[in-house]
Amino acid sequence: KMINDLLASGKITKSADIVVIGAGSVGLYISCMLASRGHEVINIESGGFKQDQETHSLNEVVYKNFNYNSSNIGRFRCLGGTSSRWGGGLLPLVNCDLSDWNWPITTEELSKYLNEIENFFKLDHDTYIYHEDLGEHNLDFILRYAKMPLFKNRNVFNLLKKETIKNKNLNIWINATANEFKVKNNILEEITANSSDGSSINVKGKKFIIASGGIESTRLMLLLNKQNDSCVSKISPSLGKFFSDHISIPVSNIKIKNNNKINKIFGYSFESKNTIKSARLELNENSQIRKTCPPFFSRLVSSDMSGGYEELREFLRIIQKKNIPSIKIFINIFKSLPWIIKAVYWRYFKKRLLFPDNSPLEAHIIMQQDSSESNQITLSKEKKDIFGQPLAVIDWSISEVDINNIFNASIHLKNFWKSSLLNLIGDFDIKEKSEIIHHINNGDGIHHPSGSTRMASNSLDGVVDKDLKLFSIKNTRILSTSVFPTGGGANPTMTLFMLALRLADQIEKEK
Repeated sequence: KMINDLLASGKITKSADIVVIGAGSVGLYISCMLASRGHEVINIESGGFKQDQETHSLNEVVYKNFNYNSSNIGRFRCLGGTSSRWGGGLLPLVNCDLSDWNWPITTEELSKYLNEIENFFKLDHDTYIYHEDLGEHNLDFILRYAKMPLFKNRNVFNLLKKETIKNKNLNIWINATANEFKVKNNILEEITANSSDGSSINVKGKKFIIASGGIESTRLMLLLNKQNDSCVSKISPSLGKFFSDHISIPVSNIKIKNNNKINKIFGYSFESKNTIKSARLELNENSQIRKTCPPFFSRLVSSDMSGGYEELREFLRIIQKKNIPSIKIFINIFKSLPWIIKAVYWRYFKKRLLFPDNSPLEAHIIMQQDSSESNQITLSKEKKDIFGQPLAVIDWSISEVDINNIFNASIHLKNFWKSSLLNLIGDFDIKEKSEIIHHINNGDGIHHPSGSTRMASNSLDGVVDKDLKLFSIKNTRILSTSVFPTGGGANPTMTLFMLALRLADQIEKEK
C-alpha cells in the first residue's frame, strides 16, 4: 500500500531516504515531487483521509492574549490539508516585499517556478496585472489579480491522487502524529509517531522535512528542541518568536454609483477555462507609501452575502469535498433562483461573478503585521494533548504599531480612490475611527501564519537559512509559511509552493 493507516497497526519500524512530516497541501506536494524523482519517501500525517468537521481536536492551543482563532478554524489535518477547503488565491510576492524586509532570498530565485505551479493547479499563464487605466495620476496603486483554480482543482490530494497511490517510492502513514525526535551530533536520526489507539511507527531517515503548517511546524520544532537539550534554541534564539499574520480590517463603505462597472472590475473574473481571478488594489513597487507603511492590499467585500451568493458558495464547497448537498441546501438554492439565474448570465456572458443584490460593499485593508518578538508560540507547561505532549501556547495581539499602520493605509487608499477613475463608480466613505478601532480590537489573523521559524542569513536572526535548512540540525528543513520573515503584500501559498520546487531541485543536486 502507498497509503497506510497507523490505527490498529501495532508497533512498526521503517526507514527512508527522506521523511516528510505532514501530508497537507505543500507536504503532499513535496513528497510526490521527490518520490517521482527517485527518492524513497515516507510521509507521516496526523490526520486521516479527510476531515469533515471544521475543527480538529489536535489543533487545540492555549491563548495567552488575544484569541487567535485561525489556530483552530481554517486548519485541516488530512490528505491535502487546508487545500481541501481554501479559497485558492495564488499570486507571487513582488521584489520589494522581500528585499525591503530582510528576506535572505530574492524573487528572481523563485519566479522561475511560476509556470510550473500554474500548470499544477491548471491555471492560465496570463498576467496578474489588471490593464485598464485607473487615472493619469496613479503613482501609488495598481490593480492586481489573484488567480484561483476551479473548485475541482484546489484540493492537492485530488490533483495528486493517482500519483500518490501508484508511486512505489512513496509511503504515507495517516493517523500518525509525530511526538518524539531523536537528535545526535546535530543530526536528526529518527522520529516516532503515534495513533490514538497506541500504535506507533518509528522512522529513520537521511533527510527530514517538517511541512505541517505554520503553527504545527513551529510546535514540532519546539517539541524537538525540548526533547534534545535545547539544541535548536541554543543556536537560534528566535525559535517560536516573531509570530505574525495578515490583518484584515474593513475601513470604508463603498456607496455604489455604477453596479455594472463595480462588478466588471471587482467581481470574480472568469477569463479562461480553468482560472478564476480576484482583483485587489496593491501598492506599486515604486510607491513612496512603502516608506511609511508595510505591504498591504485592499479588496472589496460584500458585508451581506445572503440572497444567493452564500447559498451557491456553500453548495460548491460541498461539491468540492465530493459530498452530496442536503435537501436544505437544495431548498436554499431554489429560493435564491432569481439571483442565481442573473448570476449565471453574468458568469457566462460577462465572465464575472455577480455581487449579491443590494449588497453593501466594504473596502478591506489586508496588511502585513508588524514583526514583534512579543508575538510568539511556546509550549504549555500544564496542558497536554491526547499523546501527553504539550499544547502550543499562542501569545498574539494586534499592536499599536499595527493600528497606526491600518489608519495610515486607509488614508492613502481614500486619497487614491478619490483622485482616480474609481471615484466615478463608487464613493469611498471612510468609517469612523471608533468603528475601525472596534474592528481591530475584535480582529484576527486570516490563516496566513508566519515568522515563528523564519529564514535569515544567520542563526541569531532566524531558524533556517535561505535554503530552509535548520542552522542547528544539518539534515532537516522546514517547509511552511512559518519560515516567511514577514507576510508581504500577497497570499502566501504561491511563494510556499515556489519554495517547495526550489527545495526539490536542491535535494536533487545533493544526490
